[in-house]
Amino acid sequence: MLKASIVLLSLVIATLLMVIVLGWPRKPKPIIVSVPVKEPCDTEVKIAKIDRRAVPPGWEGRFYMHELPPERPCPVKEKWNQTPMVFHSEFGFELIIMVPFAYYLHLNCYELNITTTPGASPLYSFAENVTEIDIKRQSLPEDFSCCPLQTVHMPKMSHDRWAPPPYKTLYQNWFFTYDKPILVISNKYQREWGKNPINFIPVDVLLRMVDLLLPHYTIVYSRPGNDHIAPDGSRHIDLDEKDALREKGVLLMDDLYTSCQQAWPVSYPYNQFQMWVFANSERFIAVQGGNSVLASYMAGPTGLVHVYIVQGKELQGETIGTWYSQFSGAYVRMYRAMSDLEASMSAFIPPPKSFVLHGNSPFVPKPTNESQEPA
Repeated sequence: MLKASIVLLSLVIATLLMVIVLGWPRKPKPIIVSVPVKEPCDTEVKIAKIDRRAVPPGWEGRFYMHELPPERPCPVKEKWNQTPMVFHSEFGFELIIMVPFAYYLHLNCYELNITTTPGASPLYSFAENVTEIDIKRQSLPEDFSCCPLQTVHMPKMSHDRWAPPPYKTLYQNWFFTYDKPILVISNKYQREWGKNPINFIPVDVLLRMVDLLLPHYTIVYSRPGNDHIAPDGSRHIDLDEKDALREKGVLLMDDLYTSCQQAWPVSYPYNQFQMWVFANSERFIAVQGGNSVLASYMAGPTGLVHVYIVQGKELQGETIGTWYSQFSGAYVRMYRAMSDLEASMSAFIPPPKSFVLHGNSPFVPKPTNESQEPA
C-alpha cells in the first residue's frame, strides 16, 4: 500500500513539473502558421501609391460606371500580422490564392500590408499598403504560406477565407466603350515547362475567329510580353500575328496602351489599364494560364468565357470548367481540341444585349505613332 502511494505521489509531482516547466497541455497550433520570408538580395523596392479610383485626366467624376460597393463599417481596423502577405509566384496563382484571401481580410476589417511583383498593385486597390519588389515571378518553389489555400489544382474550390473582389464593378467604365460590344481574345505564345509553346491559339485560327466575330463585336486582342508584365522565367516568342489582326480592324491591347500612355500626362500600370478594358467586356476567348483566370474575374454574372487548354494541371478534375465561374458568376467552358473551340464560336452570336454601348471612345488606335487627345 505504501509503495503504491509513493508511485501515485511521484506521478502527481511529475505532472505538476510538466505544467510549470513545459506549459503542458499546450494549445493547438493555429491553421495558419507565420513563416519568416527572406527578401531577395539586391532588389529595388518601391512603394506603389494607389488611388483606389484613379481616372484618366479630364474624366474626373464621369469615368466609372459604378460607385464603390458599400463596405462593412470598421470602427477600428486591426493590422493583419499572422502571416506575411507576400506573393511572388505566378500571376494566375496570385489571382486564385492571394487576392481572394486579402479581400476577405479587407472585408473583415483588417489593415493589410501586401508585397507583390512589379505592376501587380492594381490587383489590391482595396488594400491600405502595397509594396512592389522588382523581382521575377517564380513557379517553383511554391510558397503559399501567406494564405489558407495551398494549391490551385483541386476539383472543388475551398471557400475557407476566400472572397474574390468584384473587379468588374470596381473597374467598369464609360471610357473604353464602342459602337459594338467588346470581345476580348486573350492569347499567349511562350515556352512552357521547358518546352516550345503548347497552350496558344495559332494565327490561322485567330483570323478565322475574327472573320466570324468582327461583324458583331469590337474585338480587343491581348498578348502581352515581358515589357508590360512581370517576367516569370518563361521566354515570350513573337507569334507574328499582330499586323494581320490590325489589318482586319482588331484593336490590339498593346496599341491601346501605347496610345493612352502617349496622350495622358499620367502613366498607369499595364495591369490597371488591362483591367479597365477587360471590365467592359462580357465575352472572352482565352488560353490556359493567368489570363483565363483574369477573364473569369472580369466577365461578370452574364459573361461567357471559353478557355483553350492542351496541357496543364487544370485538366485534373477539369478545374477551369468546374469552379472558375466562382470568380464572378460567369459561364466558363474548357476546350481541349482546337476544332471544338472553333465550333464553340457560334455561342458568341448574337452578342449580349445587356451591355452599355457608347461609341465615343477617343482611342481607336491605328498603326501609326501619332498620339491622340482624350475627348
